[in-house]
Amino acid sequence: MPHSTDFPIPETSPTKCCTRCKQVKTFDLFGFSEGRLRSQCKACRTEIERLKRLANPEKVRERDRLNYWANVEHERELLRVRRARSPESFKRREDEYRLKNADKIREQKRLSYWRNPEKARQRERNRRINNPDIMRQKDRDRYLADPQTRVAYNRLRKARLAGAEGRYSKRDIDELFIKQAGCCAYCRRSLSLIGIHIDHIIPVVKGGSNWPHNLALACPKCNLTKHDKTPDEWVYRWYVCEGGLK
Repeated sequence: MPHSTDFPIPETSPTKCCTRCKQVKTFDLFGFSEGRLRSQCKACRTEIERLKRLANPEKVRERDRLNYWANVEHERELLRVRRARSPESFKRREDEYRLKNADKIREQKRLSYWRNPEKARQRERNRRINNPDIMRQKDRDRYLADPQTRVAYNRLRKARLAGAEGRYSKRDIDELFIKQAGCCAYCRRSLSLIGIHIDHIIPVVKGGSNWPHNLALACPKCNLTKHDKTPDEWVYRWYVCEGGLK
């Protein structure tokens, strides 16, 4: 049998006493600062940071912001490494943050857009050129989630191209729906059963505006037959000359 000294004897891991919890721990449980081990272990440092954030959230947030922009490339590289290490965890946290701060994110995007609109438009164009399939799918998902908003956007765009002044939002359409009691402005049939079209009472091509007071909710048949006519022209032609709705 070999002598006992022939077997490798494991070296004792170096240890250090944490100045906060007073426990003796191995070096790997301590962080580094300026090339030296910290006096407090990682668990204690985490707890101290948590208490600081609870006591002075604004001050800590400002400190983090200044530190980030002072070392922006390093911070971005760290973020990329962490994201690559646990992508599912990052995605879950991002989704939770977006749900919790939806209004804040929307306002930040709006402010960022109007600070430099041309840059924002160019960025959106580049994104669509570089990722056409992804952007098409996002557009489809957005339309399926809220088709009326997309319809309103397309109508606003057409009105701008035609030189009409004014704009309206989904909220204006919802208020109009309540005002009309959910019925077509012309034939009074229920819009919930046959669908909704947004009609310009005075057509845009005849000088009508795109403000909410020039809008009416109509059923598809009334809107398509009215087309670019004023109400008087349409009523005369459709009801007097052609005998009305069938």
